[in-house]
Amino acid sequence: MINWKAGKKLIAERQAEQNVVKDTILVVDDEEPNRNLFRSVLSREYHVVTAESGQDALEKIREHNFVSIVSDQRMPGMTGVEFFIELNRLSHPAPRIILTGFAELNSVIQGVNEGKIARYLTKPIEPELLLATIRDTVQQHKIRSENMRLISLVKQLLEENAELAKKLALTGQSAFPQSDEGRLSLQEPKKLHLAVLFVDIRGFTQFSANTPATLVMRTLQLIFEPIHSIIYSNGGIVDKHLGDGLMAVFGLTDPESGNLGGIQALKQIVSSFPSILQGMDKPEFRSLKLSVGLADGEVLLGMLGTRNKTELAVIGQPANLASRLQEFTKQALETAEGQQLLGKFPTAMGICTANLAEKDNTIRQVALPQGIRVRDFPSIERLGVIEA
Repeated sequence: MINWKAGKKLIAERQAEQNVVKDTILVVDDEEPNRNLFRSVLSREYHVVTAESGQDALEKIREHNFVSIVSDQRMPGMTGVEFFIELNRLSHPAPRIILTGFAELNSVIQGVNEGKIARYLTKPIEPELLLATIRDTVQQHKIRSENMRLISLVKQLLEENAELAKKLALTGQSAFPQSDEGRLSLQEPKKLHLAVLFVDIRGFTQFSANTPATLVMRTLQLIFEPIHSIIYSNGGIVDKHLGDGLMAVFGLTDPESGNLGGIQALKQIVSSFPSILQGMDKPEFRSLKLSVGLADGEVLLGMLGTRNKTELAVIGQPANLASRLQEFTKQALETAEGQQLLGKFPTAMGICTANLAEKDNTIRQVALPQGIRVRDFPSIERLGVIEA
């Protein structure tokens, strides 16, 4: 005998589940039975997209917003670690879980850092453990994404508050306490230790002169979108766009991690730029190059402007130095001596101060000869250089 009341309740629950927008995860495995099994286990909580190889998965990451990616390690053509290393080059933000046998464990562990692998699970894998691991990585991804959104919101709110105060002042009203001098005190300037990063696209002026306006803007969008993702995922914010470049700062919410965030962003932006260009469908894009400069120190942070425009301003030597270091990459393009010193600058180059380079042994340090100096900073004798 059928319990119709219970049956109706179950049908209603299933319909409610279908109406909920589920987070999307990617599962990569070369064996179809495994892909089907993963889908049956995970589909109740997630929208599951599967791929049969690393190359197939790289195509699908362009089509979906994945919150977690699960991959088998042993696959023909491209292993799971190799796939995750390529994702890292593309600066894809989704956390990564790799499934491996004990025999492959050493090679997986060696690739954990390079592929930014969040978790690894050894076979045989219990379904509940897999689900719990995915839930954990999805939660971490959402927290990180929310932090990125809030960091950006801080800057936006400060600038909006300044605009509101100006409008009220024009009508004789005040939304903020008056200072001792009778002026509006919008946001007290502060001195903070920040890392400042400058990015510039070399060759873009010539490219834009011979390219339709819509394609020019589309190209900027394709380049800046992954760079923004790298900056925010490392705790920074984009302070302003400067034509075909931008300025970002690190350490607003956590000064102690600002330097490390800036260093990681510098490395990831440089290493990912070749892949960004390869993803573009026109050969003329390949002539573009990217230069990045990074410096740190005490800056003055406050609101600056007039009744026409007000914005959050970062003033101080680190901002000037980061700009000059980005500019200094031209040495590798313009002179043989500069190329011998810095490198060939094949596609992207990043330069940072020596004190930042000392924090990461993957950044090559160079000593500047007497005849080559950073503009406006003649006392600098050593720099850190990375290229891709």
